[in-house]
Amino acid sequence: MLLRNLDVSAQLCNGTRLVVLSIKADKKLLKCRNLSNGEPANITRMHLDYCNEKSGIAFRRLQFPIRLAFCLTVNKSQGQTFDKVGVILRTPSFAHGSTYVALSRCTTKEGLKVTRNWAKVPSLPKTRNVVYEEIL
Repeated sequence: MLLRNLDVSAQLCNGTRLVVLSIKADKKLLKCRNLSNGEPANITRMHLDYCNEKSGIAFRRLQFPIRLAFCLTVNKSQGQTFDKVGVILRTPSFAHGSTYVALSRCTTKEGLKVTRNWAKVPSLPKTRNVVYEEIL
């Protein structure tokens, strides 16, 4: 997953999902495929600044602006569609409509899997879909 906005017109934005195809021998370039549009993308290293507010220590690293991501938050998945979706409901929905957003990302009901902590649920599993009627 991309961590910075690199080229909005090429859909290389913060949160874009990528598949790394190869790393160049000099380790300065990643050849990737953008999962949003299927287009190839070249990602170079860039300086990323960090500052630990607690200790006041600041430093700069030269690194690829990507992170390994096996899953996405509901917020990051908004606006995207997937062939297969697994939704983990450890706690009730945290915001208005987030359950709907999570469940509606999948293109088919066969591709949708939902799980939660079954050991603590004596009856049929349920979760709340939080709706704040005052904002409707």
